[in-house]
Amino acid sequence: MSEKFTLEQLFESLKTKAAQNHNNSYTAILNRGGVEKITRKVGEEALEVVIASFINDKNNSDKNRQELTGEICDLFYHTLVLMINQKIEFSEILDELNKRNKIKK
Repeated sequence: MSEKFTLEQLFESLKTKAAQNHNNSYTAILNRGGVEKITRKVGEEALEVVIASFINDKNNSDKNRQELTGEICDLFYHTLVLMINQKIEFSEILDELNKRNKIKK
């Protein structure tokens, strides 16, 4: 079985691609497009997640589940690119999630 990568590893890989700024890299192209281009894609993918969720809820099939999974992956990807563009580190997100999920005593 091959080793699975984490979202943090994907984030670091995307940071490298954005920094290398190659013309054939979708990540670099998005990053060069700036916040307007990236947030349009985030919004588009978020809407596609909503639509795919409703479709999957009404007719739960392997195909619909796979489409929803793919749309969620697209949303994660574009959100990571937005984080890179806005210079938000993955550790900042983890810190915030930890703060929000601390058990209050």
